[in-house]
Amino acid sequence: MVMALIARFATGTMEITAILPILERTVYRLTADNESAATTRTPTPPPVHPTLANISATLGGMVTRREDSAR
Repeated sequence: MVMALIARFATGTMEITAILPILERTVYRLTADNESAATTRTPTPPPVHPTLANISATLGGMVTRREDSAR
């Protein structure tokens, strides 16, 4: 985060005075107690790459695995 902010200042897209407030908010959000928010939030499943989802759906109907064939 620090490097990104310094880079933005170096390229002229941000004033130097904006860096400290952003860092303060970042540190606060990373260290604040968010237990109540974490317990009320429902977990989201990890994203599936569209290509893998298509392959899985295609192969799901084509491939059947028999336990006795693995021996």
